[in-house]
Amino acid sequence: MPSTRLSDKTKASARGPIQLSYNAGRVVVTPEDQDRFVLASQLAVAACQSAVANEKIAKMFGDEFLCPLHKWCLEHKTHVSQCYVPWERYGNCIKVFVVIRSKKFDFVLNDAISELEGQFIDAGWLCDILQITSGTPEELQAFFDPDNSLQVYADGHTTPARRKS
Repeated sequence: MPSTRLSDKTKASARGPIQLSYNAGRVVVTPEDQDRFVLASQLAVAACQSAVANEKIAKMFGDEFLCPLHKWCLEHKTHVSQCYVPWERYGNCIKVFVVIRSKKFDFVLNDAISELEGQFIDAGWLCDILQITSGTPEELQAFFDPDNSLQVYADGHTTPARRKS
């Protein structure tokens, strides 16, 4: 089978799409940095399918978990000051840290947290939502790393992900 070039736009000096060439069951992948990889076509297809699946999962996570979590925080803004989801993995469980305004455990809010956690679990999102009292970033470090977490809520605002550079 003759080689089929899908894109001729990528050059060493210009940014562009990844270049793929197909020849007799092999795919040559040439990314922007010009390193070349030769893969069996089945592996290339599997890699593409995996990338598409990851994009779908990320969208589902945002739509079905992060957005409802942010909405819940807004609904409980008199009790909640911040909410974080660490990037660190805890097995299959998503950890959520709800930072409360009070310096003492909030029993009323705890019932609402339990209900929210149950709703997420019923929807297929295994999670553990913990309330912690407000404190300095150093005090929060005892529970999780705020700089390596997605801040879902902060005093009524959506905030960008905070990550170490």
